[in-house]
Amino acid sequence: MDSGFRRNDDRIRFLFWSWYETSYERLWQMTARALVLAFVTLAVVACAGNRFHITNAPPQIFAPDIHGQASDAPLVREYQGPLADAPDVREFAAQADGLRLEAIAHNQRMLGLPDDFAPFTRVVLCDRPDSEDANMMTVHVDRGAQRHAYVLVYANGLVSKRCKPHSTFVHEVNHTLLSEYLGPAYDTLPQWFVEGVALHCAGQTWERLDIQLGYELWRSNNEDEASLVAERTCDGIGAEHGYDDYAESALCVEYLVNETPDALPRMVAALKGGATFDDALREVSGKPRKDFELAAHKFALGQAKIREGGRGKLVFPLMRTIRGDELHAEDFDSEKERRVALEEITSLGSLQQEASFATPVLRHVAAVSKLKSETFSQAAELLEQFLAGPQGAGPLTGNALEALALAYTGLGDHDRAREACLRLIHGFNYAPERVEWAKTQLSKLDPP
Repeated sequence: MDSGFRRNDDRIRFLFWSWYETSYERLWQMTARALVLAFVTLAVVACAGNRFHITNAPPQIFAPDIHGQASDAPLVREYQGPLADAPDVREFAAQADGLRLEAIAHNQRMLGLPDDFAPFTRVVLCDRPDSEDANMMTVHVDRGAQRHAYVLVYANGLVSKRCKPHSTFVHEVNHTLLSEYLGPAYDTLPQWFVEGVALHCAGQTWERLDIQLGYELWRSNNEDEASLVAERTCDGIGAEHGYDDYAESALCVEYLVNETPDALPRMVAALKGGATFDDALREVSGKPRKDFELAAHKFALGQAKIREGGRGKLVFPLMRTIRGDELHAEDFDSEKERRVALEEITSLGSLQQEASFATPVLRHVAAVSKLKSETFSQAAELLEQFLAGPQGAGPLTGNALEALALAYTGLGDHDRAREACLRLIHGFNYAPERVEWAKTQLSKLDPP
């Protein structure tokens, strides 16, 4: 009996200590994990508080040495300018080599360039001169019989959020390959073709169309202008070519490829063989250039109208109402349309989905309205959604960043307000008025 009790006691003690050791080990593991998580959280918070750091380094402006020896490195030099510590810049610098190889391979396939063509194409991460408003651009140098092209990736453009770095980089590499392969013949090509091909190959056509339709809607002053958003987006191919013409240029190339799927490789081969652009276009499309451009414009306008879908006329009264004006019954064909419009205005949920090119514009307008009513949290949420969406990188980016700075200032989140101001100051260095506004706003914030 005694030995039995002792055996039971021993068993109980064994079980107790086993439970104790296991529980202690688990408790220690949980405590260790909690400590690690707390440390990581503190580190993240610390980084977030100073996540957009600007150094006092002088700007690095790049000018290719025409007479000097070409760089052997894919990334011409390490960027050490004032924006070197900005997250957007660090991320691109870390990926530059891989992006370059991917972009070259992709564009070679799209253009049908021969396997033995070895492009020079170098990447330069640098600062943008104040006189330039591009996010990235291509420059080339003719060294003897060989053309060397460089993609200038402006750190300012990366921090401005005005472009999507990956697709924009693929776009620019398209320019460098075509320029290097064709040589001086490249300089004779019309801009609608040069930009349209780059947009097509980078997969930017439809996004660019939505951006331009949205921008035209945004700057419409009345219902008549809003109802002609598609016509203002695709107003014909001319000798002059600016930012507003990119969408139509891309659609013209889409028309060429739709009609003749192997059009781009055939065009490039003909141009390399010495054909003029007009002759190459006639050979590939079967149309004289004038006839082709008319047909391409008709196609582009048709696609823009399909994409626009009559939304400009319906949405403009919404924009006017959100901005604080009265919603007039005569703006709608029926009381039901007016009622639906009012429901959309009062329900932010209707702005959550990217239903069309007009939705991000409505979101932007609603955010500014929320600012006026000092509903700062909703304004910030809408603006962050806008900037993260398909139209966030475009002509309305600066407006959104200004509004975001005001929203976060109103919320008392000076770290995020400061980041928005710094993005405006350094990302929009070509726009003195916007820079001065941001500097004034920055001066009102608590020091970091």
